[in-house]
Amino acid sequence: MKHKFIMLQCLIIILLLTGCRDNTGVKTDKNAIGKCYYVSLSGNDQNIGSITKPWKTLGKINTTDLNPGDTILLEGGALFTGTIFLDSLDSGEESKKVVIGSYGNGRAIIDGANSEGIIVKNCSHFIIRDLIVKGSGRVDAFWS
Repeated sequence: MKHKFIMLQCLIIILLLTGCRDNTGVKTDKNAIGKCYYVSLSGNDQNIGSITKPWKTLGKINTTDLNPGDTILLEGGALFTGTIFLDSLDSGEESKKVVIGSYGNGRAIIDGANSEGIIVKNCSHFIIRDLIVKGSGRVDAFWS
């Protein structure tokens, strides 16, 4: 129990240093202010997306219109199946980019299986980092 408490404290400190607060879900980066949403296999899509009440699926990300400065963090080491879709409603701004990455230990894995892991269409000012993305790749007809 003591080991888990110490690990939780370390995670909170890391998140505070990287610009996300665990209790409000607000990103407090000097260049951008937006919400910070968490996704974990132990979560629930009915949750608010905070670190203590994370979402569970990529589908929840896809039904959320991201705003400039927002951050989505997927649980490191976890395998998420499906595709993340970013469109014009999810764009950031030059000084307030939308960020998608991992938190915790390791990188989150997005497995698009026979489709794409991430699709970006008519979206700008975003950063995707610290993820492993798998999928068979884009289908040319989809982009025409």
